[in-house]
Amino acid sequence: VAWTLGVLVALLSFRDLVGPEPLSGGALQAFPGSVSDFLRELVSGVRTPGLGGAHPGSPALAALAGVSALSFGSTALAQKLLLVALPALAGVAMYRAVARRTGQRGAATVAGAAYVVSATGLWAISEGRIAELVLLAVLPVLGDRLTVAFGPHPPTRSWRFVVGTGVVLAVGTVFLPGAALAFAVLLGSHLAIGVSGGRWVRGAGLAAAG
Repeated sequence: VAWTLGVLVALLSFRDLVGPEPLSGGALQAFPGSVSDFLRELVSGVRTPGLGGAHPGSPALAALAGVSALSFGSTALAQKLLLVALPALAGVAMYRAVARRTGQRGAATVAGAAYVVSATGLWAISEGRIAELVLLAVLPVLGDRLTVAFGPHPPTRSWRFVVGTGVVLAVGTVFLPGAALAFAVLLGSHLAIGVSGGRWVRGAGLAAAG
């Protein structure tokens, strides 16, 4: 039921994205014309999406090149797919995090939907802020992994857990460096409050390794 309603709302909300023309307006950053341009901008002083600012190019440019390659080489299509898919990924991530914590699928569904249509979510969607949408998608995953790290039952394979946490954090950080600060806040809350029956030292070690 939730997926059906979500698809209907998405069809209504994103109807203006249908078509070959590139998007503009809001805070949406321009994408270059081809996949190779993304890779060229990694070592260029000028970057159309602005990722990296005056500093060296962000590895997110390579990720955007990969998404564009999967979008039949169209950077305009990749931009639209990101705007549509990232809110859905954020909702699914929140659903999985809440379902793992509570075991209540109904509550998790409501949490995922509320997360996507929150003020921050709608602001990021309406203005085309792809970096912020990436952050919204990775935050529930990071929070969920911290809950597992500090929980009473340790991950079955610690090295896989550490690598997975590091990859998720890296994806968020290369798009928006503030993701590292958000992770620090989540980690601080787990250090201060913990998880019922959890292990503080082990959780801190796994989080630091990640």
